[in-house]
Amino acid sequence: FSLGIKYKITKKSKLFLLKDGIHIVNHDSPLDIFIAQCFFQIPTITTVDNHLNKILPFFKETLTNFGHFNFDHLDFNERMLAYNFLLRKSKIDKKILIFPSGSIYTSIKKRFSRSIARLSKKNELDVIAWRISFKEKGNNSIKYEKNLLRFIFKRFLSEITIFEIKDLDIYPHNKFNKEIDMHKVLCEFYMK
Repeated sequence: FSLGIKYKITKKSKLFLLKDGIHIVNHDSPLDIFIAQCFFQIPTITTVDNHLNKILPFFKETLTNFGHFNFDHLDFNERMLAYNFLLRKSKIDKKILIFPSGSIYTSIKKRFSRSIARLSKKNELDVIAWRISFKEKGNNSIKYEKNLLRFIFKRFLSEITIFEIKDLDIYPHNKFNKEIDMHKVLCEFYMK
């Protein structure tokens, strides 16, 4: 990784990457989109171009070329287009990545998208839930302070950052009779 990020990944994690399904992951850092691109290599929906395009010219084009769907989360019509993108992409490719909270500014404990259970049941796809973190070499978790320029500047001055998978689990779509039951169990995974 060009931002000085190393990663700790088990063989089990690598096998889970190959699985078809809806991959979901907590969203706590601006680095997450780079993880989506480099580690998961699965298309997702994102609003990150609104932030990063200001300091990384042509970033939106890079995301689009990879297959990500850029949208304005404040626009209802664009949110519907994003959902339809996920529905279509997961039906055809059988693999999609979603950040359930939708934003680095909203904790996954405060908002967890109901679309995941709906997509899982509709397209008969299992959900693979990932909990990730970024740590500095001394095992201090890296917290995003909601200032992108300061965050990137600190990245260039800091020690090596380690991307780590803290936990992961798979939730079969046919294990749940109702979307709401699946939604509750997925929320619980991120609350523990």
